[in-house]
Amino acid sequence: MHEKMKVTAVVFDFDNVILLGKDGTGSEEIKDAVWPRVFGANWEQVKNEFPAILKKWSGGKGSRFEIVRDALTHLWFRGDLEREAQKLCVDFNLLVQEGIVEMGVLPETRAFLEKLSKRFPLFINSATPTEAMNETLEKLDIRHFFREVYGQEGGKTESLRRAIKTVEETDPQNILFVGDAITDYEAAKAVGTRFVGVATKRNQWKERPQTFPVVTAVIELQL
Repeated sequence: MHEKMKVTAVVFDFDNVILLGKDGTGSEEIKDAVWPRVFGANWEQVKNEFPAILKKWSGGKGSRFEIVRDALTHLWFRGDLEREAQKLCVDFNLLVQEGIVEMGVLPETRAFLEKLSKRFPLFINSATPTEAMNETLEKLDIRHFFREVYGQEGGKTESLRRAIKTVEETDPQNILFVGDAITDYEAAKAVGTRFVGVATKRNQWKERPQTFPVVTAVIELQL
């Protein structure tokens, strides 16, 4: 639990923040499960290098395309690299969208977002490409809760600055960013916004004390 905050807008990451189950897993785990399916028979040849590839491009440093192209390079792919990477990205998106829709947003999370959207402008700041992120939000029927959706193309830090500019806020401390990764915290720190972390099974922030406030679900936010 954290002290009640006075803010003028709230910015959310999506993966394992908005889409998070009661067991602490969410859309990040859905994506993890999809990668082997995307690479099929070639997965065994790339799976050992794949964690390093993901880390290289994570946190908005690169897109799904860079991840796939990097993996194909490790596989010594000899065909049209760009075309194959695009194809696998399409496959990845289709499978991820299916998994996300199947999981769905918790009813209490949906109710919280609906209530919060009537009090503050809400934004999404995600490392997922903007088009795919909007597709996800539309399929989950929660897109209308958010004023703007900022995807991977802009980067977490610049997207926070855009949110501040959109609401014409002069003091970044009046903006709250809610995320589940250290890169989210670093973006908030760089811009000067407040930050609340969401503890997940992946980041283990509940077990490891952090220098910032932590909740186990967005519905615990005190605003």
